[in-house]
Amino acid sequence: MKVNLMWGQGHPLSGYLNVDPHTYGVEGVNTGDVTNLDGYVNDSEATEILALDVIDFLPLDMAGKAMHNWVQKLRHGGKIVVGGTDVSLVCMMFNKKAMDLTEFNKIIHGNQTTGWDFKASHLSIKELVELLEGLDLKILKKRHSQFQMSVEAQRP
Repeated sequence: MKVNLMWGQGHPLSGYLNVDPHTYGVEGVNTGDVTNLDGYVNDSEATEILALDVIDFLPLDMAGKAMHNWVQKLRHGGKIVVGGTDVSLVCMMFNKKAMDLTEFNKIIHGNQTTGWDFKASHLSIKELVELLEGLDLKILKKRHSQFQMSVEAQRP
């Protein structure tokens, strides 16, 4: 089983169980809690979990608990890709005056145009790697695209 976790504006992927707490009535998307997959996935069932833009919207302590739940759902050899905004890069660019205060706030806090688009916490790629390694995962890839980061890890 492959799982795609979304937060309000994601696109459902074919061949994946798509879960989003803010999407209602969209074909192929299950409206549900992305922090706890117990109702959707058995432990050690998932071969892949994508959470490319979810952790920024969770309070920091909830993000850690959610990742723990996701890892429990991975089968041995299964992969997880977690992404979000790299707060270190954003702050560095703001400090270098490469962006103005309005852009900085939009990146850090979200667009805030809907009830769900408020970011609650941030990590750097270093902290995300440490969290995943702390869950006994092997880091396979680390990527940046502008301010977005993603880390791919595997359950041994």
